[in-house]
Amino acid sequence: MIIDDSNIVTMLHQATLERSKIKNTVKILDDGDTTLEYLESHPNHHNTKFLFLLDINMPVMNAWDLLDEIQNKSYVDNCIVIIVSSSVDQSDKDKSFTYKQVVDYIEKPFLPVHVERLKEMEETKNLLRF
Repeated sequence: MIIDDSNIVTMLHQATLERSKIKNTVKILDDGDTTLEYLESHPNHHNTKFLFLLDINMPVMNAWDLLDEIQNKSYVDNCIVIIVSSSVDQSDKDKSFTYKQVVDYIEKPFLPVHVERLKEMEETKNLLRF
């Protein structure tokens, strides 16, 4: 899932994934609230792994609010999160890694080199189909 409120950013992220030959279905959501609704309504959310490319600053429900919400959900261990943010603030990076679901922090833009990094990460390499 690409979770970002900027249409331009989501198009760029999606294009990067497509150029990298990822065959996974990419779901685009524009804030944490719609992401939570999607997860709750997903017919198999207890057995499906979800990979988030998650922006921090979004309207309605930001990344921190979303991460806080999923901590008490039965599917929390099925959520693997890569923060993709324009923030270079060390406190945002530090806060990201207080959530066990967050496995990486990438400063925008999301590039093919980041996809290569995902291919190698233990938490994500088995989720991606090429």
